[in-house]
Amino acid sequence: MELWLLKLIMAVTLFATNFGSALLTILMVKKATSRYAAIACTIAQSLTGGLFLGLVFLLLDPEVKLAKEDLEVKHNLRLPSHITAITLAAGVFIMLILDNVEKFFAKKDPAAMNLEVEMEPLRPELHFNSESTPPPTTEPSFLKYLFFATFMSLHSIFEGFPIGYKKSTAALNAYFFPLLLHKILEAVALAFAGIKQKPLFAIIGSLTHSLMTPLGALVGTLLASEDLSIEWDVALLILIGVSTGTLMYITFETLAELKNNEEYQAFNDFLKLGLIALGFALTAGIAIIVEKLEEEDVTSAVAV
Repeated sequence: MELWLLKLIMAVTLFATNFGSALLTILMVKKATSRYAAIACTIAQSLTGGLFLGLVFLLLDPEVKLAKEDLEVKHNLRLPSHITAITLAAGVFIMLILDNVEKFFAKKDPAAMNLEVEMEPLRPELHFNSESTPPPTTEPSFLKYLFFATFMSLHSIFEGFPIGYKKSTAALNAYFFPLLLHKILEAVALAFAGIKQKPLFAIIGSLTHSLMTPLGALVGTLLASEDLSIEWDVALLILIGVSTGTLMYITFETLAELKNNEEYQAFNDFLKLGLIALGFALTAGIAIIVEKLEEEDVTSAVAV
């Protein structure tokens, strides 16, 4: 199969599974008990943390260093040794800026924080005295939820970049399958937030979120054309490092929320740790398989 066709199939699959998972969540959440919803959120967050630990440290971080080495060989130059670390830090810094912008607008419009209030039914123990102290209600706001969903989705553009710039089927598969599972879990979490506002808002927000990763794949593909000048190759190296840095930030943010966010306390920390380890093990297994496949490809090429 042609590589461009495989990338197209992956982009379409990411969109379909992401949006489909969100729609399924929206349809099912009305019938689910509060306890079930809380468990689902906690499982999704725990697995996501483990998957991203493996994705960042076993697959993407080594790839940044390899991309630097390839660029140096291709153009016969010597880059500063710390350039890869600088690009990773730049990715983290970008995510910090996005978080601060989101908090700035939330402070200007306190009603934006009502999304958190409307997630409260997932924790029924907080409403045991609902007759005397009814939970606060708010008027649904389409722009408010769309703003929330868009900020949550911005990192998905960076997640799509590697699909565009990878140049082998093995490397694509190694990145795609952990990402696919993560996007499904992320879509479920976003749908849970949106359904507490209004089903229509949840659908539109999930659609926006679902389009982001394929968009990132398109941008990555355009930047990864075969006949690149040294400027474009350097830009691509920076892009790889920045996208890895954003994922690194999201990884530790995900793990921190497991500890601090009340939405993810359906069971104890040891069970959550087990799910994190499971997610990491899944990614590690894929990384090992891909490494073996790449070794076989090199051996076959040498034999020929």
